[in-house]
Amino acid sequence: APSNESCIPCAPGQYQPLTGQSDCFTCPAGSFSPDIGLADCDPCPRGGYCEDAGAATRMAWEPCPAGSFNPTTGSDSSDACEPCPAGTASATRG
Repeated sequence: APSNESCIPCAPGQYQPLTGQSDCFTCPAGSFSPDIGLADCDPCPRGGYCEDAGAATRMAWEPCPAGSFNPTTGSDSSDACEPCPAGTASATRG
């Protein structure tokens, strides 16, 4: 390639953390990348999960059901949602 203009930015939902690579990686489930040309994916927020790989937007985030919570970021399944402990409740999702 004659210049770095031949280097194509990674698409939303993809990333490439290294230099000198020929292709981009798909963001794993539990993360997303909203812009082009990113070196890493953002973890999905607390309170829910992102089930699908290759998410390009935070809209992939699914809130935990009412009566549960998720204190960690980057979760990829509803299994990460924990039930509210005895003596507590949560009527809202996420």
